[in-house]
Amino acid sequence: MTLQQVLQEMDKYFLDYENEIFASFKFLEIKQEQGGKFTDYYSRLRNAVVKCNYGESQDRMLRDKIIQGQLDKALQERLIRESSKKAKNTTRSS
Repeated sequence: MTLQQVLQEMDKYFLDYENEIFASFKFLEIKQEQGGKFTDYYSRLRNAVVKCNYGESQDRMLRDKIIQGQLDKALQERLIRESSKKAKNTTRSS
């Protein structure tokens, strides 16, 4: 087997794995742009998260990233408080 053939076989085996890691990296790097609309930020996140293969955790990762990448710190804190309240209420009703 030549070096080129070995590299091709490795690419076939690891390509999906590498793309998943890169997709997650890119998703986690997204932040709301200064002066940018929330809808644009949300759209970029929605498009990026589907490539990450988070499975059942996709919605949670999206929620957490929306909060984490928020530029408006007052809104960010409010979202954290409101999410915490909802989580407590859900736990109590179970």
